[in-house]
Amino acid sequence: MGVNVAINGFGRIGRCLSRIILSENKLNLVAINCSWDMKNIKYLLKYDSVHGNFNQEIDNDGEDVLIVGNKRIQIIRSREIENIDFAKYGASLVFECTGAFLTQEKTKAYLDNGIKKVIMSAPPKDNTPMFVMDVNHNNYKGEAIISNASCTTNCLAPMAKVLDENFGIKKALMNTIHAYTATQELCDTKCPKDIRRGRAAALNLVPSSTGAAKSIGKVIPNLLGKVDGQSVRTSLANVSMLDLTLLLDKKTSKEEINETFIKASKNMSEILAIDYDCCVSSDFCTSTYGCVFVPDLTQIIDEDFVKVLAWYDNEYGYSYQLNRLAQHISKEL
Repeated sequence: MGVNVAINGFGRIGRCLSRIILSENKLNLVAINCSWDMKNIKYLLKYDSVHGNFNQEIDNDGEDVLIVGNKRIQIIRSREIENIDFAKYGASLVFECTGAFLTQEKTKAYLDNGIKKVIMSAPPKDNTPMFVMDVNHNNYKGEAIISNASCTTNCLAPMAKVLDENFGIKKALMNTIHAYTATQELCDTKCPKDIRRGRAAALNLVPSSTGAAKSIGKVIPNLLGKVDGQSVRTSLANVSMLDLTLLLDKKTSKEEINETFIKASKNMSEILAIDYDCCVSSDFCTSTYGCVFVPDLTQIIDEDFVKVLAWYDNEYGYSYQLNRLAQHISKEL
């Protein structure tokens, strides 16, 4: 069955992650902290406008126990992290999926309450170590609190690893053509943190920031200070595309770059895939890969100035890699 785990937060990532864990049975989901009533918890786990219906029986035992198939999952409703006693229900590992607790100082409360490991489902706001599967996961040394970085970093890091190890990266700029998220607005309104994000998400291309370029230097230290980038939020509900432009150390060709990625995908087969079929974004909805490289879109000028692109499901694909990281670090529990 695997290690007992709990999830704090039942938004897009929390629900995708729940579906994956409950379908795979490699981890045992024992508790979820969510302030919603049981009717909405069941409804939004069962039905999803992006990923379709969840094909498991969902019921409840009163207002505090969610039943999925033959699994009983305790529902906790607390806004204060200090009051969330996941260990009481047997959990050893917590997925922090609210986006609100992104420092070790804040998440230490889980450890104080008996939890052994915490994984943040977003880039941290302090020096919490970040790990991306098949990129730097072997550097994990037993830290109690870690981050799975961002969905964009889970696409960028495999691409950057392949290119840097085989050709050397002098410098790079990335742009993620990113699906809109819950941090944006449905109708035009004010947004104090980012004025553009206040514009209607489904009607606009919205330039925005991304922390992926900064995160890459923590995941691949050799690239610290060499990569920067930005984001353009699109009017799509899911699936994003990463556009990476680089100056390489070595001279190469389009054919060599593509062959290198195809070879690498065989060794990184759970995070890196190849789009051989000239697909479009909807073809990757509910894809489990962090990065799907698109060889026919590779461009090169003067043998060292290169553009490469890749798809990623910024919800389900990221959640799948988060689940993989939990399995990796739970081996010692």
